[in-house]
Amino acid sequence: MEPNRSPLPYLVAISLMWGSAYLFLKISSADIPPLLLAALRAGIAIPILLVVCVTLRQFAIDRLVLRDMLVIGTLNGWLPNCLAALAITSISSAEAGVLQATTPIITGLLAAALLRDESLSVRTVLCLVGGFLGVVLVIASSGSAEKTGTLIGYLLMIGVAFSFGAGAVYARWAKPKAPALIASGQLVVAAGVALFASYLTGESWQLDWSNDLFFSVTMLGAFSTALPAVLFLVVISRYKAVKVGAASFLQPIWAIALGALFLSERISGLQLLGSLIIVFSVLLITTQFHSMRQTHPKRGT
Repeated sequence: MEPNRSPLPYLVAISLMWGSAYLFLKISSADIPPLLLAALRAGIAIPILLVVCVTLRQFAIDRLVLRDMLVIGTLNGWLPNCLAALAITSISSAEAGVLQATTPIITGLLAAALLRDESLSVRTVLCLVGGFLGVVLVIASSGSAEKTGTLIGYLLMIGVAFSFGAGAVYARWAKPKAPALIASGQLVVAAGVALFASYLTGESWQLDWSNDLFFSVTMLGAFSTALPAVLFLVVISRYKAVKVGAASFLQPIWAIALGALFLSERISGLQLLGSLIIVFSVLLITTQFHSMRQTHPKRGT
């Protein structure tokens, strides 16, 4: 993985894994309460990542590793998940999707403000805005774009986007040397908090498992969570945060494509137009520089 090459192939893979979560969540959420499902999702991913740790011989846990586990596990794990769970009670899923699509924009702004080796050109800003408008077009044309939300719901979803953006910038600064180990710790934190929250809210843990439910939950934990958690940390340590953050723009494309393929959901012409705008914007973001020097800011202790 050379830093002077476009990260686009890795972003496509990450966005496919993240985007597939919508399909598996839609299948699973009818039978499993949301917080318990979040705990199961992380819990299934943990042993898979532990196998990866053993394979890669990533065992050493020191103070910096524990710090990264806690910070990334909070910013990319339990905090945005809890905020989203609260927000979705007072806004529509379409509104939530649009607001979460601000993540790459927030990531770019935070990276430019906090990281010495990142800056935002006018072209990058225009591409970020274009990608966001493409997401808005995709979601608004899905037939579920009614405006029903409250101010607190909107603020909570902005908090979700800010948390993910801050997590990406932190990971870019920290450049974890043991991504599988960090991802394992991140998911341990996320699973523990989600399970505790599920218990406090009185969710039922009595589940009626079917083959389809078992498959969707397993895929949610393995394909949509474990693999992208590691790949994201590897990629963010080698490429600029604003470029890696563009993967979030691609998620709705995979979501509608998989929904059409497996759930017989219709794809409208406006969704196709929005998807083309997103792809064009991401291409410009990830390929606008012919070369890119890597700097390695010192990690704090």
